[in-house]
Amino acid sequence: WRKYSRFDGRTIPFADGEFDVALLCDVLHHAPEDAAQLLAEAARVARHVLVKDHFTREAFARLATEQRLFITALDADLVLDDGLPVPGALLRRDGQFIAVLRSG
Repeated sequence: WRKYSRFDGRTIPFADGEFDVALLCDVLHHAPEDAAQLLAEAARVARHVLVKDHFTREAFARLATEQRLFITALDADLVLDDGLPVPGALLRRDGQFIAVLRSG
């Protein structure tokens, strides 16, 4: 069991669907030119993708739509399909949002 792995995110060295959840916390705004690829790769290796970032809702919704990801929750109190609550406090910071995505 390896606790940590180092990779660039554009190609994640794990099998399709190997994880239940992938978390991208304040990542996408640092690499807007790679955001679509990073999201697609996270969605490939995980059943759900949890994103917390500084994008506007419209920009992120457009990106998620382009990547054919289904937004199950955005700027609301979240509960993952498996019943795992996401703290609402993270959702209420100015200019921030959390989204839960599921592969198409």
